[in-house]
Amino acid sequence: MSIFLLSPGFIYAVIWLFTIILYSLGLTTNITPMSSDVVLFLLINIVLGFIFALPFLRFRTINSVRLKEVMPSYKVTKRWFFIWCLAIIPDAIVAGGIPMLLQLKDGYNYTEFGIPTYHGIVNMIFLFVFPSIFYHFLLSRKKILLMVLLLMCIWEMLVFRRGILMSGLVEVFFLYFIYKRITIRVLIAVFSLVITVVLLFGVVGDIRGAENPYNYMLSSDGAILTLLPSGFTWFYVYITAGLANLTYNLPHIIPAYDFTSFQDLFPSVIRNLIYSDLGFHDSMILVDANANVSTMFEKLVPDLGIAGSICIVFTMLCLFNIAYNNILKSYRYSIYPYTIAIQCVIFSGFYNIFFIQTYFLLFILTLFLIRIKIKTKSEVNV
Repeated sequence: MSIFLLSPGFIYAVIWLFTIILYSLGLTTNITPMSSDVVLFLLINIVLGFIFALPFLRFRTINSVRLKEVMPSYKVTKRWFFIWCLAIIPDAIVAGGIPMLLQLKDGYNYTEFGIPTYHGIVNMIFLFVFPSIFYHFLLSRKKILLMVLLLMCIWEMLVFRRGILMSGLVEVFFLYFIYKRITIRVLIAVFSLVITVVLLFGVVGDIRGAENPYNYMLSSDGAILTLLPSGFTWFYVYITAGLANLTYNLPHIIPAYDFTSFQDLFPSVIRNLIYSDLGFHDSMILVDANANVSTMFEKLVPDLGIAGSICIVFTMLCLFNIAYNNILKSYRYSIYPYTIAIQCVIFSGFYNIFFIQTYFLLFILTLFLIRIKIKTKSEVNV
């Protein structure tokens, strides 16, 4: 596939265009007409995405990346996998069990699972190990590795970490596109995988809450979703609810400039010291209390305003282009900043995951490792 089509800027622009198209269908009652401010704001974001994609408008394909040189060795991957296996134990001990089983038994609150800060490190290790195992499976075709991946997915479902699981699947999805040349067979396999993920997303959502809780939100045009598995309703609501909340609130927001949108970058102990008097500033009013999915702008716009939010997007896309350039040059560990960048742009319609410790640290640490490798001229690939 062309490097232009897999550039973070292009994917960012396409994701927002896709969201707007789904939004325009009006399948749920929380969708309101867009004001001129919202249209202009979204248009600027989409244009920025395409501008940052332009440097990659060449005929070279992404398959030219030397994956053997950007991924950890099998020995390193095995070592970190066993570290992850040990690391998940303390979370389960502190919680007194596994969230899905506790939920079925006595209505356990799954949001309380995990030791603060430590929990984020465990997630970071998962995002490091998961694509590494998948890569070595592609190389060796060892079925045991596929079983390991399946067990890791099942664990994330058992602890209701759909977000981390989705991030891991995005990682392997794009790794697959880098590794494989695109054929009709590959496209069919990818389409089947996407449908499977949507269905599983609905199943996990139904287990941890009420069965298909968004049926009441469906408009007359959205009645068709009742004929499909609940995952499609979950999917539509999750894709469009953030934009619905942004559309409803954007014209009325007065930015506070209190920088609380950066709080998630810090561990809870440090966060409480830095932001002891501020707390989260969020003036967003939910159109529907149950549709509490937000875009990456939920905290940015009330904090920094429209202009400040656009500056943040500009900065993020600059960093993402650096990450993309690194992987195109096949630098060691460059797969991780790239896949984090892709996750951030894909999930930008839900939340600003770049400002979450787990993702930000993995992005910065691996980007830093790449620069060390280049500077010392050890294991550099040009």
